Amino acid sequence: MDRAGHTGYLIACLLAALLFVPGAYAQDWIYTAEELTLQLEISSGMSPSGTVNYVEASLNLFPRDDWRQDIVSISTDPSATKTDEYYGFRWDSPSGELPFSLTSTIKTRNDAGKVTNRVIFPLGTLVEFKDYMEATEYIDSSHPEVASLASELAEGKTDLYGIVSDMSHWVSDNIEYDSACGTFVAKASWTLSERRGTCDEYANLLIALCRALGIPARYVTGVAYSNLPDINGFGNHAWAEVYFPGHGWIPFDPTYGQHGYIDASHVKLQVSAISDKASVNYKWEGVGVRLGERELDIDTEVKDRSADVSPRVAVSVVPVHEDIGFGSYGIVTSEIRNLKNYYISAGMVFVTPQQVEVIGENKRNVWLKPLEKRTFFWVIKVNEGLDPGYVYTLPFMIHTERNVSATGEFTSDRDSIVYNKEDTDTYISARQEEEEKVYSKEVDLLCAVETVYTDEPESLNCVLKNRGNTVLEGISLCLKQSCETIRLEIGQEKIVSFPLLYSEEGTYSVTVTAKSNDISKSSTTQFEVTEKPEPKQEGFMDWLNSFFAWLGSLFG
Repeated sequence: MDRAGHTGYLIACLLAALLFVPGAYAQDWIYTAEELTLQLEISSGMSPSGTVNYVEASLNLFPRDDWRQDIVSISTDPSATKTDEYYGFRWDSPSGELPFSLTSTIKTRNDAGKVTNRVIFPLGTLVEFKDYMEATEYIDSSHPEVASLASELAEGKTDLYGIVSDMSHWVSDNIEYDSACGTFVAKASWTLSERRGTCDEYANLLIALCRALGIPARYVTGVAYSNLPDINGFGNHAWAEVYFPGHGWIPFDPTYGQHGYIDASHVKLQVSAISDKASVNYKWEGVGVRLGERELDIDTEVKDRSADVSPRVAVSVVPVHEDIGFGSYGIVTSEIRNLKNYYISAGMVFVTPQQVEVIGENKRNVWLKPLEKRTFFWVIKVNEGLDPGYVYTLPFMIHTERNVSATGEFTSDRDSIVYNKEDTDTYISARQEEEEKVYSKEVDLLCAVETVYTDEPESLNCVLKNRGNTVLEGISLCLKQSCETIRLEIGQEKIVSFPLLYSEEGTYSVTVTAKSNDISKSSTTQFEVTEKPEPKQEGFMDWLNSFFAWLGSLFG
């Protein structure tokens, strides 16, 4: 209360927080496009001197067709010979300037690698991917520190997607983007020690961590959009692809904080087991030859853009207590739900106004199984020194790196309950214990019908049984438009009858469905509809036998 005996009200300001992704990535219209049409021109040249009989240039960088990248057109100047690995240019007895270029139109998609089921770790023997599992000069996966970190991040885990996602997030969170490292390529062990680098170092370290665990991983060279001041547009870029048996190569770009997917600005130009493969190889024959080659130039232009990509996750937030006192601890519960039928990796940031402190990290990394939902708890503390004459409305927000967000608020004043840290710890511990329980939501549905005759009512009898370990509510059991809502306790079964009436003979099939937010089950029953037979008429001998049997029962 203030001196006049009145209460004032203040709404705190929730400052917009920068996204937590590493240096090269920030939200922009180009990152949110579901599809881009890009024109790419790769050019270079040389001015050879001396007596040159011939010279050849093998251009190893060119757009590749894959599941998220389609080549619309591609041409070279001068004409070139194409192989799987390069475009080859040749000049015989050349003189003067020798330019060469490759121009291509590409459609790219902002898409995730669709790992739809669990891949068990450790992997079995993958002889065909041997080159992508060995240590190299810069991808020194056998280095003790690299191997130790990989083991630490994977210990006790059996889901390959979760392990790779955790390692990719670790690289994003612990390596500082340093453009000064752009003049050289460093070993993965150096990057781990120095904790800095550019995209080459980010990719090398993630690949090394994967290979240390026997997981095939490869180095991708390409271009991508960046709004860093020293790039501010499309520039050369590198990321990793990791092999998931049964699903193929899945992209992970720890530099951009994109784990299991890459945005549509990424154009793949080369894949390799090593990170120091040349962009152009030259071969010549002559006397006293100096090639005088120029630096390779890659120019990328956006020609068309689709609508924004649809969200892959949904988030929600709610405070456990809507009113708390000054100096009180509090809890905000957040839920993140995978909207897709494949694995998703995401990061969440929790943002509060200056009057509220977040206890612990305000960022959480999470990977979700197909359609999985997970709950997280954030502990906060209200500033003790707020003005006692006011009631404060304190907003908060959670958002992901793809700007999926949810907001909420609570109030604080001097007269409300003050919760201590022990209160919040006890609450969270109890809730987490509940979350850790394995809930099985399974039902059996079996339907059957007796003999069905034309123009006579009959019933289709269905038995629905809860075979899981949690109560199932709001189940709609339906035959066409006829429905009944059911609640099933654990182990309970329910019998429901649906009326049947047919006027014509024939073979019929009906399907009964049981659906709720948690389960979906169906049962199809096939049966014959026939005319009802006439009652059997008894003959004279049948009557006589019955009569004597009756007499025998009287005198026997």
